[in-house]
Amino acid sequence: MTIVTVGYSDYYPVTLGGRLVGMAVMATGLSIYAVFTAYLASSFLSPKKKEVALQPDDSWTKLAEIKRMLEEEEKAHADFEARIGAY
Repeated sequence: MTIVTVGYSDYYPVTLGGRLVGMAVMATGLSIYAVFTAYLASSFLSPKKKEVALQPDDSWTKLAEIKRMLEEEEKAHADFEARIGAY
């Protein structure tokens, strides 16, 4: 499949202005196609976002869980920096 074409060389721009307009139209078409396919690919490949529904009674539990997760991440980061510093 050809994305950008002017046909089978039946009609093509001859003047400089026509060629510039043709290049602009081709670049615009390719850009639109590239943006659309990138959006489509990212929607397939991106991880699904996890929704957390907070209830009024468990908000402190969720906050404590987030704090614990942050502490684990900080500890892992410090361990990583210590291992890198050893080299």
